[in-house]
Amino acid sequence: SISSTGAVVSGITSFTGGTVNLPFSFSFYGQSTMSIGVSPYGYLYLSGDDVTSSNIGIPHSDSSTFFYPQTFMAPWWDGYGSIGTAPSTIRFQVRGAAPQREAVIEWASMLPTGSSTRISFQASLFEGTNAIRFSYGTTAPQVSSASVSIQRAINEGVSGLSCTTTVAGNCGALNWPAGQALEFFLPPDLSLGVISGDQAAYAGVNYRATAVVRNQGGHKATNVGVRFYLSSNPTLEVS
Repeated sequence: SISSTGAVVSGITSFTGGTVNLPFSFSFYGQSTMSIGVSPYGYLYLSGDDVTSSNIGIPHSDSSTFFYPQTFMAPWWDGYGSIGTAPSTIRFQVRGAAPQREAVIEWASMLPTGSSTRISFQASLFEGTNAIRFSYGTTAPQVSSASVSIQRAINEGVSGLSCTTTVAGNCGALNWPAGQALEFFLPPDLSLGVISGDQAAYAGVNYRATAVVRNQGGHKATNVGVRFYLSSNPTLEVS
C-alpha cells in the first residue's frame, strides 16, 4: 500500500478527475503518453469522461465522450460515496529506478455505493514493458457491481474478469481477487542484435561466437537459447 507514502492526487472530487504526470513514456495500445487521468470512480483514462460513476460493459460501444470513458483501464470501476473524505484517498507514487520504474495509483479505503465495507486497490504502469497490473486488498466489498477490464476504443478491449462482459459489469464480493493481482502485457518478442565470431574455424579448436538477443515485448522471456552451426561456407549467415 502507498496510503501513507504516496502523494494525494490533487483536484479530485465527486465531479472532477485528476491527472498525474509520469516520469517515463507509457504506451497503451500503441498510444504513448507522459500523463494519465485518474477518475474517483476506479479507472484511469486517456480519453473520454473522467467521472462516470455508472459503469457499463467493457469493451463498450457507446461513443459519447461526455458520458463514458473511451480509452481507459479499470481496476474496479463502480460508484463510490464519501470521495475526498477521510479515510478515502487516491494517491500516486513511483517505485524503482530507471529504466524499470513502476507508477502506482491507489484508491484506498473507498466506499462503494450501498456498501458499509471499504476497499482498496491499485493500478500500476511499468516502464519499458508497458505492462499493466491491477492489485487488490484483502477486504472485499459488501455491495458492488463493478467493471474490470481495459479498453483501447469502442468495441476494442480485453476483459479482466469474467464478471465483466461487453453487455455489463457485474463484479461483486464473490469476484473480488482478494490479495491478488491481474496483469495485462504483451508477450515476449525476441530479435537478434549484434552477432560476432572468429573469422576462421579449425578442426579441434574452440570457435568463439557471441550473439545479443533483445526482448522488445512486454514480458520476461524464459528458457531462451542461441545455437551456432558451423559449415564450410565462409560467410556468416543468420537465420
